[in-house]
Amino acid sequence: MKPSRKALSLLAGLVWLAAGCVGVDGAPLALPQTPPRAVIALAAMSDAAPLTAREIVDQVAPALAMIQTPYAAGSGVLVQPGYLVTSVDVVWPATTAQVRFQDGAAYDAVPVVAWDLLAGVAILGPLAGQAGALTLVDGSALAAGSD
Repeated sequence: MKPSRKALSLLAGLVWLAAGCVGVDGAPLALPQTPPRAVIALAAMSDAAPLTAREIVDQVAPALAMIQTPYAAGSGVLVQPGYLVTSVDVVWPATTAQVRFQDGAAYDAVPVVAWDLLAGVAILGPLAGQAGALTLVDGSALAAGSD
């Protein structure tokens, strides 16, 4: 019995998925053995009073973007040095995406530079000159559940 085209496509996809993290060009990406623990640096990460929910939204909102491809749409967050982090479901299998920010800034062909189908993460960019990127800091010294 000859396997159906759908079954062969599914098998090819599973084999490709099992290969792990690859760049858009198909080259494997080097991943650290231990994933880094990063947190977003917000202004109140000091001895000052904790931020309110509104203050957090005001600080993070400029970094949020809407991402659209011919296959799906979703959101992403801009991190320094100008790359967008999003779900792989938003961009896979596209190689470019349209990106729109709340302030009206628009980019029509932002390259998808990498994705990890197992982790479900994709990276787009770089976006030159886009303000509002969040700074990721080393969070390894923070206790789980700490402010």
